[in-house]
Amino acid sequence: MWRGVVAGALALVTACIAVAQEPPEDLHTRLEKLEQQNATLLKMLEKLDKDQEAGKEKPKQDGEEPKKEDDNKTKSDEHVFKVTWKDQLFFQTSDKAFRLHVGGRFHCDMAWFTADKQVENGPGGVGPLIDGANFRRARVRFDGTIWDNIDFVSEYDFTNQRDDRGNFIGVGIFDNYIQVSQLPVVGHYRVGHFREPFSYEALASGNDLMFLERSLLQDAFVPFRNIGMMLWDSVLDDRVTWSAGWFFADTNNINATHAAEGDYAGTFRLTCCPYYDCDGCQAFHLGAAFSRRKTSLDPLGGPDFVSFFARPECRVNTPRFADTRRIIAPHYEVLGAEAALIWGRFQLQSEYMCALVSDAVYPYENGQPRGDAFFQGVYVQGSCFLTGECRPYLLKEARPGRLKPHENFFTIGNEETAWACPEYCGPGAWEVALRYSHLDLDNSGIDGGVLNDITAGLNWYLNPNTKVQWNYILVFRDSPNNLSSGTAQIFAMRFAIDF
Repeated sequence: MWRGVVAGALALVTACIAVAQEPPEDLHTRLEKLEQQNATLLKMLEKLDKDQEAGKEKPKQDGEEPKKEDDNKTKSDEHVFKVTWKDQLFFQTSDKAFRLHVGGRFHCDMAWFTADKQVENGPGGVGPLIDGANFRRARVRFDGTIWDNIDFVSEYDFTNQRDDRGNFIGVGIFDNYIQVSQLPVVGHYRVGHFREPFSYEALASGNDLMFLERSLLQDAFVPFRNIGMMLWDSVLDDRVTWSAGWFFADTNNINATHAAEGDYAGTFRLTCCPYYDCDGCQAFHLGAAFSRRKTSLDPLGGPDFVSFFARPECRVNTPRFADTRRIIAPHYEVLGAEAALIWGRFQLQSEYMCALVSDAVYPYENGQPRGDAFFQGVYVQGSCFLTGECRPYLLKEARPGRLKPHENFFTIGNEETAWACPEYCGPGAWEVALRYSHLDLDNSGIDGGVLNDITAGLNWYLNPNTKVQWNYILVFRDSPNNLSSGTAQIFAMRFAIDF
């Protein structure tokens, strides 16, 4: 309607101008032409109005959805990865259905030794202790999520690894598994090569350990990585976690080079967190784990066997200080109990573990029946952050998390004095730690030896990804024949970075 009014007004104005300019004899003819033009314009405007109305009321075809202006944009951006850094490198889509973390770590260790002569050279001694250095870990890692509920991890180590018997096996696969999440009732299902659900300190990442190495109990009792499958979940607002796994018991911690028929193990862990606050900086943890395991096959065709051993808490040229050697047995069980307290800058943790070997025969050649053999160990450790930080407790995973310094290490100064006296310095985070470990491998006529270790540690976290650690380890060795008993001292340090 308004368009007709506008057209009429324009025609009238044009007519007035024409009347003022044209000679009198042409006025009548001019007005007729203008009226014809006005009628034509009105018809064109009416047609445009009708076309617009018809477009609005056009019926939808069967199954046709209305188009949105940003449909193409949404579809094109749906699986575009955004790169972020949150202490690690992540690639993630906006809908979080796809996530990829590309990372790695390397830990460079150095160690210096001194020991009583009989510990090294006495009958049954450990042999020469040689100062040295090595790369404890040098790994690359890929992990992420596909289609919301499929998780994967693949981690490869490039250091020169050896198996539990000291045989060189080269580089190897560590964690390598697939996990289906968000399952009803059971929660998560994992299959591949990964850590068995056993021990609070064993399930902590090697990047987040309080000391350079885990306690004496790690070598002796903990079933670490094996090929298998596991169900796990957290309930009651993540205050309770449970894990149940079935594994090939005789696969190596590294590479998983073989898995023999019948060499199976069942491992279970149950934890609870009665108190949790301050995003994990105040927490009390309790847990227990159990594993029933088939003993190992002798590759040369001898009887099945199991052995328990331990090294001092250092891995630079460190031999075994306690060793039962091979024990003939059909199977054995391992039990662990764990407790941890995190209270701000302070944390305290302890574990007790024991192993029961059924129907043991010892020694391996021409051995005698020994009945059921029982071995045990315990450790207690604690730390304090001098700069006030907290290593948080991960509630859903029931293990320690990553430390973040309040202020990263940095220096600011002029060019002449910055090296010696910066105007301002970020301290990073500083932690002092102390641990006592005890392991007893003497029982039922099996003389594996007794070890007691005291470890003092100082850790400097330059930032969430970089740290320097110093450990002093005092080892008390009680050998079976007392001819190689005595003490050893180890000073070790590590420079570590992970991303």
